Amino acid sequence: MAETLQMLKDHFIPPAPEPTPAPSKGVMKFSVTSKSLTKNSSIADVTTKFFVDNYPAGFALDKESDLWKDLGKDQHKKLCNQFAAIKCAVRMMLMHADSFPLNPDKCSIESMAKLAEEKIQNDFGFTKTETITVYKVQKHSKTKQLQVTLKFPASTTELVRNYFKNE
Repeated sequence: MAETLQMLKDHFIPPAPEPTPAPSKGVMKFSVTSKSLTKNSSIADVTTKFFVDNYPAGFALDKESDLWKDLGKDQHKKLCNQFAAIKCAVRMMLMHADSFPLNPDKCSIESMAKLAEEKIQNDFGFTKTETITVYKVQKHSKTKQLQVTLKFPASTTELVRNYFKNE
């Protein structure tokens, strides 16, 4: 009788589903957090949000979600391109920064971003009244050249360096 019950359990009762890993505490999907950005958001604001709202982890959450599978090819491409543009601009910001905060919080990131934005303004020839956006930096003729010649500040963590390495 015990053998029969065990045989029934083995063949007819499905195994318990694998537990899904819990998302990182406080991380929201990129598709949600990026909606607060406008096309005219300054690069300093975008850089601050990139680190404070943890866009890389949010983008990873998006790609792992069931909703991602339901999105159409155009929506995938739109989100991937938006994230890539932001990542490119943030990399350029870091390369214009004097230092990377050792304990990155919103205040220190904002401060670093504002100073780097001023350097980009001078380096790229933007006017003082012009809002420097992600897309202006990404499409600027100097961006590709500067990505090769500029380096990250010495205080940039190895984790951040590696994340932006293959950009």
